Amino acid sequence: MNQETSIGAIEFNSIAMGILSTDYMLKAADVKNYISKTICPGKYITIISGKIPDVEAGIEAGKKVGGRYIVDEFIIRRVHEEVFPALFGVTEIEEIEALGILETYSVSSAIISADKILKTAGVKLLEIKMASGIGGKGVVIFTGSVSDVESSLKAGIEKASFLGEYVADVIIPRPHPELIKSLI
Repeated sequence: MNQETSIGAIEFNSIAMGILSTDYMLKAADVKNYISKTICPGKYITIISGKIPDVEAGIEAGKKVGGRYIVDEFIIRRVHEEVFPALFGVTEIEEIEALGILETYSVSSAIISADKILKTAGVKLLEIKMASGIGGKGVVIFTGSVSDVESSLKAGIEKASFLGEYVADVIIPRPHPELIKSLI
């Protein structure tokens, strides 16, 4: 991804309106439909990517159509490139010194916090869990040195708290290999 790449997302509390709004988002601008799917509990999320003006136009079109069915929305300009693979849980990590976990009340706040976490210190994102099977919450799982995980987690907590979406956080130094296998 280049520096001009941004992402935008809208979470809907109506699956039908989410699908309709997604169509409008895609027709309004030159954006990639990165993710469009149902999430728990009965919500729908669409994440688009592209150049900043296109993502802004797409999100605006989705907001006009989605109206009262919108739960949350955001745009991240110049998104960190590691956010994309983490959304699908396909990040490859060879060694895990410490594990950081941030839990939020929404998928949108988890993605925004993950971007902040990555931009704070030298950590690697393992996964952003998106709502399915976890009551609509978002969970950011990342690794790095203990000090990098601590400073990045602090930044992520501040962002999630500012958004009013913070639930919990943990740092696990030297996690057990069996725990790692269950996470990735």
